Amino acid sequence: MKKLALLLVIIAIGMLGLSYGCLEDSENNVISISELGKHADKYLNKEVTVEGQWFEWGDTKKVMDNSSDIYAEILEGTNTSILTKNTEYYFTGILKYGKPSGHEENILYIEISDIELV
Repeated sequence: MKKLALLLVIIAIGMLGLSYGCLEDSENNVISISELGKHADKYLNKEVTVEGQWFEWGDTKKVMDNSSDIYAEILEGTNTSILTKNTEYYFTGILKYGKPSGHEENILYIEISDIELV
């Protein structure tokens, strides 16, 4: 009976490990913007990819999806020629906490290094 219980515990741990691996296995997994906000400590200073639309108004630059938005800063050399209104993109970059251009306060933002059409 103890062997069976031990075997079940080992299987359960293995299944948890596999399910975690499936959720975290790819660098290219698209993360929702609200997920970034909720779990910023998990993604801070790591490369992330979010899907959304580009919004720019004066110094305000954001990526927006259906549920949330995040401030953004596009790195020099990143191809922005494809950006148009009402179009969905994948934005890849490093999630940062600090003062992006035009901001006096520390905020959560994504430093974008790549943009692709969805």
